[in-house]
Amino acid sequence: MLSRTNEIKKMLGKSKSHQEKIEILRNSYKGEVCYILTAGPSINDYSANYLQEKLKDELVIAVKQTYDLLPGLVDFHLLNQFNYQKTEYAVSKPIIMKVGLDGAKLKTPGLLPDLEFLIDMTKTSREDSLSGSMDFSNWLLDRGDNYRPFGPGIMHEIGLFLPVLLGAKKIIVIGWDLGSAKTNGISRYYEKDGIGKSIQQVVMDHSPALYNKVLVRFLNIYRQIMFRFDDSIILNNPGITVNEAGFISKSTGPLYDWLKFRGIEFEIVSNNSMIDKSVPRVSL
Repeated sequence: MLSRTNEIKKMLGKSKSHQEKIEILRNSYKGEVCYILTAGPSINDYSANYLQEKLKDELVIAVKQTYDLLPGLVDFHLLNQFNYQKTEYAVSKPIIMKVGLDGAKLKTPGLLPDLEFLIDMTKTSREDSLSGSMDFSNWLLDRGDNYRPFGPGIMHEIGLFLPVLLGAKKIIVIGWDLGSAKTNGISRYYEKDGIGKSIQQVVMDHSPALYNKVLVRFLNIYRQIMFRFDDSIILNNPGITVNEAGFISKSTGPLYDWLKFRGIEFEIVSNNSMIDKSVPRVSL
């Protein structure tokens, strides 16, 4: 964690309005290289020890469970209501940002964000999404309210806009694989292979509607019950949409061009990513 992060977090805690918090964050890390950790399987190409050594003096944003790879080093932790897991933070807590569906009754126990953003529940179709519209300039974090577009996905909703607000000169994303063109499911680095995962994958590919209506509903009820006994259980499986990874992927070329136009470099650390080929691939 960079030394200024603790002080910025204290300032955010004293702020009375969302817009005041945005002004505190504006250009607060100007000229920094920003690393974003995401949960694709390729993040496992690097050990946690290697990542700790490589990123110890860098601006680091962690998406959801990737915080656990670098506790104490993360400056910003991004969460939403889906695939939510209660986090045990290091002594120096990061700046916590949440984006959620406005009015959704999805539990996120223990989550106390420094900034909270909302997504209009009536605008979650592909036509309304940022991946569909690719209207990046209209959704800067300093646009004047705390509403965000439906991504789909937290990277499109706030992840790639945060470094822009902070004044970063370069964004390097680790593990943003998106998924596979061969399946509707999106794999994550912490998932373990087994018969349960295999069954889920078969149902996903055979009948996404059956998966969402029956299996996801059952899993979410089961996990809510089990959370009472084990608060490390992951809550709120969002289900799947057909070819979501491919849909998001089509927007990443224009996203790269938009960042480049703003003078921000954008690179990916992943050999298996569905991100547009125009985005440079690099190694750590």
